[in-house]
Amino acid sequence: MKLIISIGFSLLLLLLFFSQILNKQLESVFKQEINHLVRVELQYSNFSTSFFKNFPDLSIKFSHVILLNDTSKIDTLVKLESIQASISPFSIFDNQLNISTIKFNNAELFLDYLEKWQIFRKDWKPQRINIQHSEIQIPFSSWIYYRKKQKISYFPTFPIIHLDQIQASQRSCFPVLVRKKNQPDYSKNECVLFDLKQGKLLFEDSLGIFKKEGLNQINFYEQ
Repeated sequence: MKLIISIGFSLLLLLLFFSQILNKQLESVFKQEINHLVRVELQYSNFSTSFFKNFPDLSIKFSHVILLNDTSKIDTLVKLESIQASISPFSIFDNQLNISTIKFNNAELFLDYLEKWQIFRKDWKPQRINIQHSEIQIPFSSWIYYRKKQKISYFPTFPIIHLDQIQASQRSCFPVLVRKKNQPDYSKNECVLFDLKQGKLLFEDSLGIFKKEGLNQINFYEQ
């Protein structure tokens, strides 16, 4: 029994030591990929690696992430509590890391700066990571817009997205909760058309808000 405990403890220490060695290497890989993908400035407080959170997959996590407009450096476009990804441990020794799940936790999108929202590079091709079969999870997010100093919050409930099933042009509907100060909350289904080729998200605007506020189209790619 003592031998089993000793072996188990030794393996645990070995995994902890190995994860610390991998941590800096993986942080460098993901930072490079993100900087190649986005045109904005990336800031985050911490990067961590774990063998246990999503065992048997390896888990990485960026904490307290902010994407800033790369020209003014003061306009916050996106804030996230964290970005997590699960990696096949066997792919660590391959040319590309196979990502099974990407999770965006408590994302805040600031819609006031939509004209600056062209976040992604159109010609991006992953070098060290493989996300073709990844599952995208956005368990909670809020879209924030200020009109005449009044904060309007939209809380969409997104389905799980499977990247290997995404079509070039795809329509999707999901419930959205709308919250305004001194007004009762209300919810409706909102439908959007996602054009992957052009990098555009077009709202059909069943809420009757987005077009009125000039928010009915988000451009993801640089023009």
